[in-house]
Amino acid sequence: MDFRRVVDWWELNTDQAARVQPQKQMRDRLTPTAVGVILSLLISVAVVVVVAERS
Repeated sequence: MDFRRVVDWWELNTDQAARVQPQKQMRDRLTPTAVGVILSLLISVAVVVVVAERS
């Protein structure tokens, strides 16, 4: 509740152009879906490599 009140006050008392948006960090770019897709691809490649070596 207090956080929302502070944000509302800040937005009312600062010009929108003066507000600075923080840059996206790695955790913002890597969503759980993206991590899942990357892990699935890596596991698939590892399985293909292991199967190809045994053949």
